[in-house]
Amino acid sequence: MSTERKPYVVGIGGGTCSGKSTLTGYLAERFADDNPVIFNMDKYFIKPFQTTIAPITGKPYPEVNHPSALD
Repeated sequence: MSTERKPYVVGIGGGTCSGKSTLTGYLAERFADDNPVIFNMDKYFIKPFQTTIAPITGKPYPEVNHPSALD
């Protein structure tokens, strides 16, 4: 039996400000030894847009909920 570990994919979905990025950050820390790679959907919004403040964490984040944010 091989001890080689296989890669896996975890998808996290939810509404705006539902905690997706926060959960992903915690998971990335927890599995740091496995070298996780994170693909954020926000990477697809490359036009300039406003930022807003998350109500719970107080962290700023890009406001991408407007159609003009899509490239």
